[in-house]
Amino acid sequence: MDFDKLAYPETLTIAGTEYKGQRNMSKGQVLVPYTDEPDVGIGDVITQKSGKREIHLKVIDVSFLEDGCLGVGTTYPHMPPVSG
Repeated sequence: MDFDKLAYPETLTIAGTEYKGQRNMSKGQVLVPYTDEPDVGIGDVITQKSGKREIHLKVIDVSFLEDGCLGVGTTYPHMPPVSG
């Protein structure tokens, strides 16, 4: 089993671009590793694919953390936690 794939299992669309990420419902966070900083801000809507359905998440806070993914589950060097 490839545990790196489990680190970011969700498919998220931010400003028309698909990303792999992780949603933590208990903390109200969506973690998205990136190479180029996504165009996301407060009030934007992120779409999460869940089977045939889509879940729309409104951004209420955003922060970008350089080297935040610690190399787990991705080759992306950065990861912003997005609250929604």
